Parts: sequence; C-alpha cells; structure tokens
Amino acid sequence: MIKPHLDKERNLTTYLCSGQVTMTEIREQLLAFYGGKPTLNTIWDFSEADVSALSREDIENIAKFVKTAAHSRDGGKTALVFPPDTLMNMGSLLEGISEIEVPDAKIKIHQDIQAALDWISDASV
Repeated sequence: MIKPHLDKERNLTTYLCSGQVTMTEIREQLLAFYGGKPTLNTIWDFSEADVSALSREDIENIAKFVKTAAHSRDGGKTALVFPPDTLMNMGSLLEGISEIEVPDAKIKIHQDIQAALDWISDASV
C-alpha cells in the first residue's frame, strides 16, 4: 500500500509505503503525481515495505517514465528511504535505481526518514 502525504509548506510529497509494493501501485502514484501539479520534492519511504516483487526491469520502466515527466520538477529532489537490512538484499534493484538520471533533479537513497528530510531541506545540496 502506498499513501501520499502533501506538505505544502515544504513543497514536498511523501509516499509512505507498507506491505508488498507492486509496480502497478508505484505507476498509479506517479501518474497521479505528474498528472496534477507535482511538488518540487518527494520522499518515497519504503521503511515498512516489502519490495521483493519489484524487478530491475520494473525500476528501469519507472526510470523511463520519470525521465519523460520530470521536467516539471527542475531543481527538485527525490529521496528514497530503505532500512539497512533491505538495502543489503537489493543488489540488482540498486543498480537499476543508480541508473535513474533526471536532468536538473537529484535522487538519493537514505537509511532513515530523518536523513531524507534533512537532505530535502538542505538548500545547498
């Protein structure tokens, strides 16, 4: 399950992910996000999620979609939050994530939500 939360003050949309997360759910959230007025910054919090159903091909498809839509977020940041034990088991998914390149936007992986919020809030990065 993915629940979006809008923080207008920070120009931030946070996606709280729990249980098994599927490509279909992520795609639906991305379509809704980019179909409206997207915030400059996003956090995808997978701390309580099971991402084992996602493949490298899924991540590559997400990357392709984001590349075509991200022009509306120039200068924005996307933080992905995964707990350390999940990161250790994500080999090929991390390779796919590392290939996501969005001009004029930044993507970074964090191990906790506070680190992600600090990075999003840091104007110098």
